[in-house]
Parts: sequence; structure tokens; C-alpha cells
Amino acid sequence: MRHALCLCTLLALPAHADEVWDTPTGPVVYESEIGDAAVLVLTQPDGTRVEMVFPGLAGNYDNRRLHGGYWVTPGDGPCPAALTSHSGLTSSDWGRVQIVFDRPAFPTAFTATFSECFGAFVAPLRAEIR
Repeated sequence: MRHALCLCTLLALPAHADEVWDTPTGPVVYESEIGDAAVLVLTQPDGTRVEMVFPGLAGNYDNRRLHGGYWVTPGDGPCPAALTSHSGLTSSDWGRVQIVFDRPAFPTAFTATFSECFGAFVAPLRAEIR
């Protein structure tokens, strides 16, 4: 009985590694949590990883709305200064990102908009839950 109760408790909690979305530019995976920040990674068709970091989103599975954060990818970019992400990635190819979940509770799809450096937000990226 104790083992069954423990197993049920574990199954009731969503595991962030299970959160995967499909987008037109590649899959997005809820990869990790660093402090209070959730790290989502978009892998583009050429293998480039785009880290999206959302402070305050870690562990939030039932009160998701609009969340602001930043994205960073390896390489030289147009930004006038380098940014070091929560995971230690340093790059001048970064910007802001906003994510809006369709529903407040896991699982749900989302729409993200990105800026380059501190520029204006551009075309949205739709992510459907897998």
C-alpha cells in the first residue's frame, strides 16, 4: 500500500522533462530549472539551441499566463554587449521573449514572441503540446 501511494503521488506531479511542444521551427523542451527560472530550449532544424529563460516560472504548473524572459543562443549576434544566461551560456546573440499560455494549467500550448536584443517584439511562434 505504501508503495502504491508513493507511486500515485509521483504520477500526480507533472515532470517538466515531459513538457514538449512542436513549433514550425523545431521542438521546444522544458529542459531544466535553475533557481526560480524555467529553461525551455528550442532546437532549430540545423541543430542550433535557443535557450529561453523565464524567471519565476519554475515549478509553476497550474497558474501560467504571460511570462517574460530572455533568449540566448551561441554565437556572434547583433547585440552591443554579451549576455550570460542562468546556465552560463555567454553570447551577443540574445533578446527578450514573452510567452503566453493558452490555459493556466499543465498541459497547454503557448505562443511566444521574440525581440532581438532590446528591440521590438516580432512575429509570434506557435507551440502545440506534443
